[in-house]
Amino acid sequence: GLPKGLLVEESRANLLTYSEEIDNAAWSKTRATVSVNVGVSPDGTTSADKFVEDTTASNTHAITGPTVSYTSGTIYSLSIYAKAGERSVLRLSLPTSAFGAAVAYNFDLSAGTTTLYTAGTDNSSTITYVGNGWYRCVVTAQATASISAKPNLYIIVGGVATYSGDGTSGLYLWGAQLEAGEI
Repeated sequence: GLPKGLLVEESRANLLTYSEEIDNAAWSKTRATVSVNVGVSPDGTTSADKFVEDTTASNTHAITGPTVSYTSGTIYSLSIYAKAGERSVLRLSLPTSAFGAAVAYNFDLSAGTTTLYTAGTDNSSTITYVGNGWYRCVVTAQATASISAKPNLYIIVGGVATYSGDGTSGLYLWGAQLEAGEI
């Protein structure tokens, strides 16, 4: 337990606009809606949004983030705080065009586990419990192309992204972040 000195971490920028306003038009909703400020977020304020599936049968229910410029060879980390609602599995996916293959992990917000869905090379995921049912979900990978593209979030039911929604079920999100570097 001896002090080893001062920890100095570099400053990083969040590349996602409206990262705590997932209802904003910068975030595209596909067969889904976002209910605004309906839950207590990890910082204790009532600013968590609910990602709600629509009633479309046999299809995906997704939110696509704002466009981000990726640089080949740079490591990126996509993170978001998530909490189970009526649905408990969230998939975070970095774009195929920037990473050579889809880099996607499923995060089980009931069990506190993460599993690989599909991935290119040099990637990883973590899930960290932060209290009150909230988890910080992180996907990290190295870009293989310099291109502008968008990250995606999906609700997963029964292990798949394609299912019939009921129009009311969903999960809670707060504090999306995409940054160059590892978290």
